[in-house]
Amino acid sequence: MKLRCTSISDATLLQDLVLQEIESIERDVKIFETGLDTAWGLVSLGLDPGGRLVILLILGAEGETSEKGRQDDQVSRLIGIYRWIMGMMPFLSRSYAGRGLDGTRHPRVLVIAPDDSRTFIEALGYLRFKVDCYRYQGIEVQGEPSLILIPSPPRSHATALKNTAVSKSLLKSTELSGEEVHFFEEDPPEVE
Repeated sequence: MKLRCTSISDATLLQDLVLQEIESIERDVKIFETGLDTAWGLVSLGLDPGGRLVILLILGAEGETSEKGRQDDQVSRLIGIYRWIMGMMPFLSRSYAGRGLDGTRHPRVLVIAPDDSRTFIEALGYLRFKVDCYRYQGIEVQGEPSLILIPSPPRSHATALKNTAVSKSLLKSTELSGEEVHFFEEDPPEVE
Protein backbone atom coordinates (compact mmCIF):
# COMPACT_ATOMS: atom_id res chain seq x y z
CA MET A 1 0.00 0.00 0.00
CA LYS A 2 1.34 3.42 -0.96
CA LEU A 3 0.64 6.14 1.62
CA ARG A 4 1.86 9.74 1.74
CA CYS A 5 0.97 12.96 3.56
CA THR A 6 -0.46 15.75 1.46
CA SER A 7 -2.20 19.10 1.87
CA ILE A 8 -5.85 19.74 1.06
CA SER A 9 -6.52 23.08 -0.58
CA ASP A 10 -9.97 22.40 -2.06
CA ALA A 11 -12.66 23.27 0.54
CA THR A 12 -15.30 21.09 -1.17
CA LEU A 13 -12.99 18.06 -1.16
CA LEU A 14 -12.13 18.74 2.48
CA GLN A 15 -15.82 18.78 3.46
CA ASP A 16 -16.49 15.55 1.56
CA LEU A 17 -13.51 13.81 3.21
CA VAL A 18 -14.49 15.01 6.70
CA LEU A 19 -18.06 13.80 6.22
CA GLN A 20 -16.74 10.39 5.12
CA GLU A 21 -14.54 10.14 8.22
CA ILE A 22 -16.81 11.73 10.84
CA GLU A 23 -18.15 8.37 12.03
CA SER A 24 -14.62 7.22 12.84
CA ILE A 25 -14.36 9.89 15.54
CA GLU A 26 -17.97 10.49 16.51
CA ARG A 27 -19.82 7.21 16.30
CA ASP A 28 -23.55 7.49 15.79
CA VAL A 29 -23.47 11.18 14.82
CA LYS A 30 -25.64 11.49 11.74
CA ILE A 31 -25.06 14.58 9.61
CA PHE A 32 -28.33 15.70 8.00
CA GLU A 33 -27.53 19.20 6.68
CA THR A 34 -24.30 20.22 4.93
CA GLY A 35 -23.18 23.54 3.51
CA LEU A 36 -25.63 25.62 5.57
CA ASP A 37 -24.60 29.19 4.76
CA THR A 38 -24.39 31.65 7.63
CA ALA A 39 -22.89 35.13 7.86
CA TRP A 40 -19.83 33.45 9.43
CA GLY A 41 -19.37 30.75 6.81
CA LEU A 42 -20.58 27.26 6.04
CA VAL A 43 -21.62 24.87 8.77
CA SER A 44 -23.04 21.35 8.84
CA LEU A 45 -25.64 20.03 11.28
CA GLY A 46 -26.25 16.57 12.65
CA LEU A 47 -27.74 14.64 15.54
CA ASP A 48 -26.18 12.46 18.20
CA PRO A 49 -28.01 9.35 19.49
CA GLY A 50 -29.65 11.37 22.30
CA GLY A 51 -31.26 13.80 19.84
CA ARG A 52 -28.84 16.59 20.62
CA LEU A 53 -27.95 18.94 17.77
CA VAL A 54 -24.36 18.65 16.58
CA ILE A 55 -22.74 21.68 14.92
CA LEU A 56 -19.90 20.63 12.63
CA LEU A 57 -17.60 23.47 11.64
CA ILE A 58 -14.79 22.71 9.20
CA LEU A 59 -12.20 25.45 9.34
CA GLY A 60 -10.69 26.36 5.99
CA ALA A 61 -8.58 24.24 3.76
CA GLU A 62 -4.83 24.66 4.24
CA GLY A 63 -4.47 26.86 1.17
CA GLU A 64 -7.39 29.15 2.02
CA THR A 65 -6.46 32.82 2.26
CA SER A 66 -9.86 34.48 2.53
CA GLU A 67 -10.95 36.43 5.61
CA LYS A 68 -13.00 33.42 6.78
CA GLY A 69 -9.92 31.22 6.67
CA ARG A 70 -7.64 33.39 8.79
CA GLN A 71 -6.62 31.78 12.05
CA ASP A 72 -7.13 34.92 14.16
CA ASP A 73 -10.76 35.06 13.03
CA GLN A 74 -11.73 31.48 13.87
CA VAL A 75 -12.86 31.93 17.50
CA SER A 76 -15.12 34.86 16.64
CA ARG A 77 -16.44 32.87 13.68
CA LEU A 78 -17.21 29.96 15.99
CA ILE A 79 -18.98 32.25 18.48
CA GLY A 80 -21.01 33.85 15.68
CA ILE A 81 -22.16 30.48 14.35
CA TYR A 82 -23.03 29.22 17.83
CA ARG A 83 -25.01 32.39 18.59
CA TRP A 84 -26.84 32.12 15.26
CA ILE A 85 -27.69 28.44 15.88
CA MET A 86 -28.95 29.22 19.40
CA GLY A 87 -31.19 31.94 17.96
CA MET A 88 -32.47 29.48 15.34
CA MET A 89 -33.15 26.63 17.81
CA PRO A 90 -36.96 27.11 17.90
CA PHE A 91 -37.06 26.97 14.08
CA LEU A 92 -34.60 24.06 13.91
CA SER A 93 -36.56 22.18 16.60
CA ARG A 94 -39.75 22.46 14.56
CA SER A 95 -38.04 21.68 11.25
CA TYR A 96 -36.12 18.64 12.44
CA ALA A 97 -38.46 17.29 15.13
CA GLY A 98 -39.26 14.39 12.81
CA ARG A 99 -35.58 13.41 12.87
CA GLY A 100 -35.60 13.35 16.68
CA LEU A 101 -34.00 16.74 17.47
CA ASP A 102 -34.34 17.63 21.16
CA GLY A 103 -34.44 21.44 21.08
CA THR A 104 -34.28 21.71 24.87
CA ARG A 105 -30.59 20.75 25.00
CA HIS A 106 -27.65 22.95 24.06
CA PRO A 107 -25.92 21.81 20.87
CA ARG A 108 -22.60 20.02 20.76
CA VAL A 109 -19.85 21.67 18.73
CA LEU A 110 -17.29 19.77 16.66
CA VAL A 111 -14.50 21.78 15.01
CA ILE A 112 -12.23 20.28 12.37
CA ALA A 113 -9.10 22.41 11.79
CA PRO A 114 -5.89 22.02 9.79
CA ASP A 115 -3.65 22.44 12.84
CA ASP A 116 -3.53 22.56 16.61
CA SER A 117 -2.83 26.25 17.01
CA ARG A 118 -2.03 26.68 20.69
CA THR A 119 -3.64 30.12 20.68
CA PHE A 120 -6.85 28.77 19.12
CA ILE A 121 -7.05 25.76 21.46
CA GLU A 122 -6.41 27.93 24.54
CA ALA A 123 -9.02 30.46 23.39
CA LEU A 124 -11.61 27.65 23.27
CA GLY A 125 -11.11 27.23 27.02
CA TYR A 126 -12.64 30.66 27.63
CA LEU A 127 -15.90 29.85 25.86
CA ARG A 128 -19.02 29.09 27.93
CA PHE A 129 -19.82 26.12 25.69
CA LYS A 130 -17.75 23.01 25.11
CA VAL A 131 -15.99 22.52 21.80
CA ASP A 132 -14.57 19.18 20.67
CA CYS A 133 -11.72 20.00 18.34
CA TYR A 134 -10.00 17.74 15.81
CA ARG A 135 -6.99 18.34 13.60
CA TYR A 136 -6.91 16.85 10.14
CA GLN A 137 -3.97 15.56 8.17
CA GLY A 138 -4.43 15.08 4.46
CA ILE A 139 -3.11 11.80 3.06
CA GLU A 140 -3.12 9.91 -0.21
CA VAL A 141 -3.74 6.18 -0.16
CA GLN A 142 -2.89 4.50 -3.47
CA GLY A 143 -3.22 7.96 -5.10
CA GLU A 144 -6.71 8.62 -3.67
CA PRO A 145 -7.19 11.60 -1.31
CA SER A 146 -8.20 10.90 2.26
CA LEU A 147 -7.55 12.32 5.70
CA ILE A 148 -6.89 11.38 9.27
CA LEU A 149 -8.78 13.11 12.10
CA ILE A 150 -6.78 13.55 15.29
CA PRO A 151 -8.44 14.74 18.54
CA SER A 152 -6.97 17.91 20.04
CA PRO A 153 -6.50 17.98 23.79
CA PRO A 154 -9.50 19.49 25.59
CA ARG A 155 -8.94 22.86 27.24
CA SER A 156 -10.82 24.19 30.21
CA HIS A 157 -11.06 27.80 31.34
CA ALA A 158 -8.93 27.03 34.38
CA THR A 159 -6.28 25.29 32.27
CA ALA A 160 -6.20 28.26 29.91
CA LEU A 161 -5.74 30.60 32.87
CA LYS A 162 -3.02 28.48 34.47
CA ASN A 163 -1.06 28.14 31.25
CA THR A 164 -0.88 31.78 30.27
CA ALA A 165 1.90 33.91 31.72
CA VAL A 166 -0.25 37.03 31.42
CA SER A 167 -3.00 35.49 33.56
CA LYS A 168 -0.52 34.38 36.23
CA SER A 169 1.04 37.81 36.42
CA LEU A 170 -2.41 39.44 36.56
CA LEU A 171 -3.43 37.24 39.48
CA LYS A 172 -0.19 38.06 41.31
CA SER A 173 -0.24 41.80 40.60
CA THR A 174 -3.85 42.41 41.63
CA GLU A 175 -4.96 42.55 45.22
CA LEU A 176 -7.28 39.55 45.25
CA SER A 177 -8.36 37.64 48.29
CA GLY A 178 -7.48 33.95 48.51
CA GLU A 179 -11.10 33.11 47.71
CA GLU A 180 -11.05 35.28 44.57
CA VAL A 181 -7.81 33.70 43.35
CA HIS A 182 -9.35 30.25 43.96
CA PHE A 183 -12.41 31.29 41.89
CA PHE A 184 -10.21 32.09 38.90
CA GLU A 185 -8.23 28.88 39.27
CA GLU A 186 -11.15 26.46 39.41
CA ASP A 187 -13.12 25.12 36.44
CA PRO A 188 -16.34 26.99 35.67
CA PRO A 189 -19.51 24.91 35.39
CA GLU A 190 -19.88 23.49 31.86
CA VAL A 191 -22.94 24.37 29.84
CA GLU A 192 -24.44 21.18 28.42
